[in-house]
Amino acid sequence: MINVSNIKKCNFLCLLLISLFIPKDIYPQDNRTECEKIILEADSLFNKVGDLKKSILLYTQAYYKCGNKEVEFNLSKAHALLGNKDSAFYHINNVFDKDSTSGLFDVGEYYLLIKDKRWETIIYKQLDKIQAKSGKIKKIDLAKKLINMRIKDQSYYYYIAKLPYSRELGDKYWPIKDKINKKNLKELKELIHENGGWPKISEVSSTISGAAFLIIQHSEPKTMQYYYSHFRKCVEEGEAEKRHLALMTDRMIGDLGAKQIYGTQISFDEKTGVYYLDLNEVIDPINLNKRRAEMDLKPIEEYLKNWNSELRNIPE
Repeated sequence: MINVSNIKKCNFLCLLLISLFIPKDIYPQDNRTECEKIILEADSLFNKVGDLKKSILLYTQAYYKCGNKEVEFNLSKAHALLGNKDSAFYHINNVFDKDSTSGLFDVGEYYLLIKDKRWETIIYKQLDKIQAKSGKIKKIDLAKKLINMRIKDQSYYYYIAKLPYSRELGDKYWPIKDKINKKNLKELKELIHENGGWPKISEVSSTISGAAFLIIQHSEPKTMQYYYSHFRKCVEEGEAEKRHLALMTDRMIGDLGAKQIYGTQISFDEKTGVYYLDLNEVIDPINLNKRRAEMDLKPIEEYLKNWNSELRNIPE
């Protein structure tokens, strides 16, 4: 998780939850250098500048001229962010046909698509893949709702988290995000009540059950404290993931002013523009990786590398 000072806390967990393994398409050798340049420029416009229209033009050029289908995931997200629904659905479906994983396409960039009647087809494709790998999902309706709630939870993070930090973008999109989060939390509380408890792995699969964790993780400390014991019990019963409990624990005790246990909460230095973890803010840092391993978390060095973050105040 990443705590950005002077703006409301946001969680990037979800940023680690999607990984596509799409086979590479080979484009003509004589166009290779030119095509690579096109893709690099498109990636920069999409990931660093936020110029969606220009990135679409370049991704489209790479897609049709170079025959590079790997760009299609970003192409679908860029179209979705601009509300180009027909193009977004066309490319999402193409990506699904080539994707061999059972992961969720639950990125917040698809937020504007979930009310479109075509989105339900996308959800069923995801559910089919998950069931093919993990077995039948007992509560399909619950699973469908959680997938959509997860996308709502991740909505607008493209602008306030994935792009380089901008106070202007934060001021513009956080109020919108807050409204979505509050409504999402209200719906989750109702869902948990109707379900008779926390959505369990045995009910909706491990891939989908984490959605409830993400939403609670982004709530106020009082709500986290209320659901913490329920969630911990599910973890002890093997019905929720240990790593999520570690993240919730650090987030909750951090809000109370205590030191982290697992080092999951990363801070942002506005002066240097660097994300970091200060080991002075973690209990017993010498044994940090041991505790992380017990909760199914990667070593802290690998975790920080994924976030392009640095480790500060390392014990000698």
